[in-house]
Amino acid sequence: MSKKIFMEVPIPIRCNLKCRKCFHAPAWAAESKGEKEYLEKYHEKAVFTPQELVAWRDKFIGDYDEYLVELQGGECSYDWKSETPGVPGMYEVVFSLIEELGKNGKTKFQLQSNGLGNGEFYHKLFIKYGHMIDRIGFTYHRDELTERSENECKRLNETFNTNVDSVLKLIKTVEEMPSSPTNHHIHFYVKEILFPKYRDELREAKKYWENKGIEYRVQPYRSASGRDGYKNAIDDRRLLHPEYVHAGETCSCRELYGIGTNVIIRGYDYFAGDVLACWHNQLPVGSVTESWYKGGYYVSRDAYDVISIKYGDKPVTYIPPTNKRPDDSPVVKRKGPEIMENPNELTVDQFLNDIVDDLDGLRNQQYTVRLELEKAEKHIQSVIDRIKILNGKVEGFETVLKRNPGDHETSKDLVKTRDEMDSAISTHNQLMSNIDNMRLRGSFISGSIDLAERIMKRVDSVTIGEPSIINSLDKKNILLDEYKKVIG
Repeated sequence: MSKKIFMEVPIPIRCNLKCRKCFHAPAWAAESKGEKEYLEKYHEKAVFTPQELVAWRDKFIGDYDEYLVELQGGECSYDWKSETPGVPGMYEVVFSLIEELGKNGKTKFQLQSNGLGNGEFYHKLFIKYGHMIDRIGFTYHRDELTERSENECKRLNETFNTNVDSVLKLIKTVEEMPSSPTNHHIHFYVKEILFPKYRDELREAKKYWENKGIEYRVQPYRSASGRDGYKNAIDDRRLLHPEYVHAGETCSCRELYGIGTNVIIRGYDYFAGDVLACWHNQLPVGSVTESWYKGGYYVSRDAYDVISIKYGDKPVTYIPPTNKRPDDSPVVKRKGPEIMENPNELTVDQFLNDIVDDLDGLRNQQYTVRLELEKAEKHIQSVIDRIKILNGKVEGFETVLKRNPGDHETSKDLVKTRDEMDSAISTHNQLMSNIDNMRLRGSFISGSIDLAERIMKRVDSVTIGEPSIINSLDKKNILLDEYKKVIG
């Protein structure tokens, strides 16, 4: 069996769409205030070259048979160019990474795009590098586009659809090239983010794209912390594509790429150069700039959905990010993995992040309940109006029968109308029961939000040091039990 490894490699954190709910939203907010504000928090240029990245890969993880590389960060198709001399633009970064990393003949690439880029980018990507492309997904950002003006929304939708058609043609061209690997197939799909208010639209979109022969996926919304902001919206789980539903004791980013084969590299933020095993626990397991790597780990998830990086049966300490970086260095010098003596210890930062994400989920549940309640209240009003109409008919038929008891047709109409009214009354009673349950659930969720906010304040009062461990296991369990019995 061949050895495979999954890598995430950084590209500039720049985008042509800048969605308000993107996990890079803090970068877009900084950018909106000007380049000075942006550059105080993010790098304009990676802290290592593609050649240095390749040298690190070959030194520490060079014995794999297959590498799957995802380019992560900003929008790969955005024709961003820096005004600073010597800083490569987006296209130069993307194509040089593909060029250098692909030289070993064992590397495939997957790309995510918002589908709104320059058509020339997709053409060059596939015509020159299509033989190395494993898959590409276009994410349709419905929540963002619907907030734009009608004309702009129409223009962006047309661009998206034009690029979908163009990419499908380019994929066919690449797959038919004599120079392409035997049986080479490039997987293409359209993806959306799960927002409960668009539940019906997502179902319709699935039919639309699948009727065109294109795979359609739904992915959880991930908050700025990178966590699943809808992890408590259980009713919507059936909409999600299985690849995005992480569950179980161990976790890997991509199916068929085994446990402990996630390598995530940061290049444009505070901790550029760090190598991670998982975005949900930002412990560095290596560094490209400092030339080290500690392999042999795996990503573990406990009953409370807390992510740990483990070597053997013990997790390692979590080194929380700071809000500052030294003025004399673009890279924060941080400790490497240290084995935890108590596997049940939990970091303050991890616990706080979990509560923040739970709050995201609870507030989205609260929104969903309000939406369902409004819908149910409109429905019950229509049922009440229907009952009034039927009752009027019943009274009319009864008046006719008083004058003419032998009118069989009216008798039949009366029986039929009474049956309809009984059915409407039954529907009304069921709706009232549902509305009462929704109101109770809404009250329960509001109480959960209040409890989460109070506990967050209590946990936040714990002195945070490095590595920010809640050393009292009893105290941690009391907090967790108090919190999870409500959230769970």
